[in-house]
Amino acid sequence: MKISVVVPIFNEEATILDTLDMLDELEGDKEVVLVDGGSTDKTIELIGDRAKLVKSPKGRAKQMNQGAEVTTGEAILFLHCDSKVGRSILKCIGKALMDTKVIGGGCTLEIDDPRFIFKIISFGSNLRPKMSGIFFGDQGIFVRREAFKRVGGFPDIELMEEWEFCRKLKKVGKLVQLPERIVTSARRWHKNGIWKTIWIMHKLKALYLRGVPPEELNRIYRDAR
Repeated sequence: MKISVVVPIFNEEATILDTLDMLDELEGDKEVVLVDGGSTDKTIELIGDRAKLVKSPKGRAKQMNQGAEVTTGEAILFLHCDSKVGRSILKCIGKALMDTKVIGGGCTLEIDDPRFIFKIISFGSNLRPKMSGIFFGDQGIFVRREAFKRVGGFPDIELMEEWEFCRKLKKVGKLVQLPERIVTSARRWHKNGIWKTIWIMHKLKALYLRGVPPEELNRIYRDAR
């Protein structure tokens, strides 16, 4: 099974070369699409001709949808630029999708900071999809192309686009959590403070469930950063 890997990027000069090296090493039939949201640093220069590059208006939902439009794989894996996966991840996705009832899912999250608090955060993040079927982008969301098109891709909202995407996917098929680990950077916790970041993320989820519009949630998120 050919799997397309879509990575939204914006001003990633500090990490893009490591990301490209990781993507180069992925085993299996693949194509890689990087979707730039208007980088102003050296990101584009560093990419060169190492991957297919697509330009898009800034915004994760816009970028992921734009990237998906140019892919040709039977399935699509959406990765954050600061997430790291093992070389065999595409083969693992292909194996999971051999079950015709499965239309997508995500990986098991690990945060690249050994402190105990991050183990608790990872545990909570991995418990969520088991209980609700909701995956966030730092878990590496994968989906069959036909299912992606059927639900209309990611909703063009400013925040919680992955939540809504998974909510719609659950209505048309089965989502699974792979045992394979995806390692995501702790940089947002380091930058904004661990407890402050935990608080704002749970606050945003609670407000979203209460019906607060995504544009208002995004304003709260920006103000808190």
